[in-house]
Amino acid sequence: MSSRRPTRQSTEARQAPLHQLADHTASDADYVLLSCFGAALTDTRSRRELCLALHQAGYHGALAGHMVSNSPLLVTVSASHLGRQRYRLRPCTE
Repeated sequence: MSSRRPTRQSTEARQAPLHQLADHTASDADYVLLSCFGAALTDTRSRRELCLALHQAGYHGALAGHMVSNSPLLVTVSASHLGRQRYRLRPCTE
């Protein structure tokens, strides 16, 4: 029986090479989020609107909120006067 413990990889070793990131395909959740904006791609949407669309697509509970918070497609814009976050699509130039 070996007493060696597995070594941790450095952060640099875990980062994906650029060619792998370029080949990344969009997930179903990305398509759902994109469809929330319809033809008005420059408008903003509330977290509630985005989570509702994800819920209807099968992403329930905290998973929907996680998808909104961590989506590479979305950028948080200033909160509304009611304190609710709004999101817009990230332009291709960002």
